[in-house]
Amino acid sequence: MGAAITDVLTLALRPVYARWRGWARRNGGVESTGAMVRRAIPRLETGLMHGQLGIFQGRRHGRDVPAFCRSALRHARRVASAMAMAFCGLCSTAVSAQADRVTADADGTVHVPARQVPLSNYLSPEARDFMIRRLTTPIPPAAADIVQARASVETTLAPLVSAAQERYPARVLRTTLGGVPVLDVSPRAGISKRNAHRVLIELHGGAFAICETACAMVESLPAAVIGGIRVVAVSYRQGPEHKFPAASEDVAAVYRALLAHYRPQNIGIFGCSAGGMLAAESLAWFQTHGLPRPGAAGILCASVVDFGGDAPFVGWPLDDGTLLPPPSEGDRIGRRGELPPFPYFEGAEARDPLVQPGHFPEVLARFPPTLVATGSRGFDASSAYETHRRLWRAGVPTELHVWDGLPHGFHSDTSLPESRELIQVMLRFFDAQLGRRARQNITGESLKRGGE
Repeated sequence: MGAAITDVLTLALRPVYARWRGWARRNGGVESTGAMVRRAIPRLETGLMHGQLGIFQGRRHGRDVPAFCRSALRHARRVASAMAMAFCGLCSTAVSAQADRVTADADGTVHVPARQVPLSNYLSPEARDFMIRRLTTPIPPAAADIVQARASVETTLAPLVSAAQERYPARVLRTTLGGVPVLDVSPRAGISKRNAHRVLIELHGGAFAICETACAMVESLPAAVIGGIRVVAVSYRQGPEHKFPAASEDVAAVYRALLAHYRPQNIGIFGCSAGGMLAAESLAWFQTHGLPRPGAAGILCASVVDFGGDAPFVGWPLDDGTLLPPPSEGDRIGRRGELPPFPYFEGAEARDPLVQPGHFPEVLARFPPTLVATGSRGFDASSAYETHRRLWRAGVPTELHVWDGLPHGFHSDTSLPESRELIQVMLRFFDAQLGRRARQNITGESLKRGGE
C-alpha cells in the first residue's frame, strides 16, 4: 500500500513539476521557481515517508490498515498543499517575471513594461518646473477650424511673448520685404558694430499652419537682443489655404530683397520645427533658383528628412504624455520616409529634394555651415541626429547640440537658462561663420580617402 501511494503521488506530481519547470524556463522565471520547488520537494519526501511508516506499523501490529492509510493520506494531503503553494508561488513569480521583462518581436520591435521615468538630473530648477507644468497640464482640445486654432495658439503663448518682450527689449516693426509680410526686429540698445552688415532670417514653427506671430517673437527677440543683430521674421504662407512650395517662395522673396543690402555670406537663416524644415527647404530652393548660398544656417528641433527614428515613440510620451499608435497604424509621424500629415504638404512628395533635401547628398553638399539643435525628449531628436550625420557625410561643416531631458521647442519659454543657452550657442555659431567666403565642402567620403 505504501509503495502504491508513493508511486501514485510521484507519478502525479512529476509531470506537473516538469510542465511548470518548462513553462518557467520559457518565461524567464526558472531560477526563482526552482528555489521554491527545491524547498517543497523535501516536504513531499517527508510526508510520503510518514505515510509509508504508518502503513508498515499497521501491518506489524495487526491494526486496521485503512486507518493507517487515512493517516498516510493526511500526510499526503499536507504535502499536496505544500506543493500547491509552491506551484502557486511558481506561477506568480513566472507571470511577474514575464510582465516585468523586455521582449522583442522577430522584426526587432521592443515591448517595454511600464516604468517610472524621473526628470533628468541635469535640468536647471527653472527647467524642472517647466517640465512639471508641461507634463501635468492637460492638452487643450483641438479647435474646430484653422481660424480658431490660430487664435487659440496666439492666446496660449501670449504670456511667453510678454515675458520675452520684458526680458529682451527690442523694436519690432511690421512691414514687408519682397512683398512678403515680416517682423523686423532689432535691439533697443542698437545693433552692435560687429553685426552692422549682418542679418538673420527667422522662420517660425507651427506645423506650417499656425503660430505666425507668437513663435516668431519668442525666437526673434532673444536672438536680436543677445546677439545685437537685426532679425527678420518671415510671415510665410501656410496651409491649409496654401500648399507647398508657397512658403519656400516667400522665403526666397525676402532673401532676394535682403541681398540688395547684404552680402550673402553675411546672411544667416534659422528656424524651429516647421521653421527648421523650411530653412532646409529654402536652402534647396535657393540652389535651384539661382540664388547664392547664405553664410550659415540653424536647423532647430527639426530635420532635413522625415521625423522618424526612436524619438517619436520614446521622446513624445516623456514630452507631454502623447502616445503614438503602433508604427503600422495611424499617424505618419515616426514612419520612415513619410511627410508629416500637414495640409500644407498635400500633393507633395517626400522624395522631392525641395521637400526633404536630406535624401539627396548632392543637394546637402551645397548647404552652408549648419547648426543642429534639439532636446532629448523631443519627437524630433532622432531626426536631428540623422540630419547632423547626413550633413557631415555631405561634407558640410556642422555642429549638433542636445539638451538632455528637454522637449520639442523648449526654448519658446525664454525664462529657462537652457533656452538662453541655445540662443547663445546659435549666435556664437553664426558669429563664427558669417562673413566667411564660401568654400567647397569636403564630403565624408573624401575624408575617408584622405581629403583627395
